[in-house]
Amino acid sequence: MEPFEITVDDVVLTIEPQKDQSYKVFEAGIPIGRVTPDLDAGAWKPVELLTDEHAQKIGQAIDKH
Repeated sequence: MEPFEITVDDVVLTIEPQKDQSYKVFEAGIPIGRVTPDLDAGAWKPVELLTDEHAQKIGQAIDKH
């Protein structure tokens, strides 16, 4: 899958899908973290650097993409 852009809280983020089902998150070309879906919980969780709240918002935007 190719990288794509989403907007969360008026910030444009680039999402780069990874082979392990996680997504690297970049802001202005700078990596700010990684999120992964938690299928059992039906939610998103942060893997690196992000808070739970940010992971949920980013994951919801990925779902809508």
